[in-house]
Amino acid sequence: DRDVTGLSIAVRPGGSVNGRLRVEDDKPLPPAQVLQRAIAFVSMLNPPPGTNSGAFGNRINPDGTFRVPFLVPGRYQVSATNLQGLPTVKSVEVDGTDMTDLPIEITPETAPKEVVATLTDQWQGVTGRLSDGAGAAATDYVVVLFPADKTYWLHGSRRIVAARPDSSGRFTLGGSGIFSVPPGDYLLAAVTDLGKDEQYDPALLNQLLQAAAPLTLKPGEKKTQDLVIR
Repeated sequence: DRDVTGLSIAVRPGGSVNGRLRVEDDKPLPPAQVLQRAIAFVSMLNPPPGTNSGAFGNRINPDGTFRVPFLVPGRYQVSATNLQGLPTVKSVEVDGTDMTDLPIEITPETAPKEVVATLTDQWQGVTGRLSDGAGAAATDYVVVLFPADKTYWLHGSRRIVAARPDSSGRFTLGGSGIFSVPPGDYLLAAVTDLGKDEQYDPALLNQLLQAAAPLTLKPGEKKTQDLVIR
């Protein structure tokens, strides 16, 4: 409630991401009316207060190109492109380097020149049943699927998925389109409860390592993996 003198504020211009979509095997892009309804997003890791939770997006043009401007300098997950109504994202290349589901630094000086997101009709997921030692449905738990490679233990990663079983103990992790879990090596575990976004906490995932069941998802694979609580 008083005037402040001698205060200096350094302001930097925002960065931007320019990209385009392609479909694997050089198949045609989805219809223009589908692309025009879609929005490309990039998500900031550890966003500072007041930055819209670190989510920035813009509409995709009918030719598959997109531009996400006015990005606060920081580390982003470009793989967080949200393609609602489109096939799933298979890979993301940043200036010719595969950065699928990995963070990149975006500043006015280091912003990528081009991001190429490749779409695929294939999708992956895991289903199963969670039970106790007597074979009864274990419904008071949350099932967590997370990557074996700790490099991908990032907040908001699409490789980390959690779901609560239904009354019969059945659970589903992943699905078609934007809900697909990328191919790779994973670990599957169950916890008694999860706080908001707690499944992304590396400390929790480290605790789950010893008791987790390993599994591998191949491109297009829908795997069944049951879990038993001991």
